Amino acid sequence: MAKPAITIHTDELGPLGVDLVPIQGLSTGIQSPHRDDHHMFILQQKGMLVLELDFDEIKLSNASLCFIAPGQVHRFVKQKDCSGWWLFVET
Repeated sequence: MAKPAITIHTDELGPLGVDLVPIQGLSTGIQSPHRDDHHMFILQQKGMLVLELDFDEIKLSNASLCFIAPGQVHRFVKQKDCSGWWLFVET
């Protein structure tokens, strides 16, 4: 049986090619693995965020910075009491 293809999220950014969203502003429930066609930075000020990046589990605690490159497979698993920002930037 063939594995399902990993989707690529495209054209998600506005006309400026940059988007800044509070961590609380995006749903970070369990997602299907996917790729994006843009850069993503997680600028976490406090809390705990668990994500999978290229099928490895990553846990961000308290003040943290994470970079996800275009094409990297990722998904968000859970968060607790997070504050900070998602920064999305076109390539």
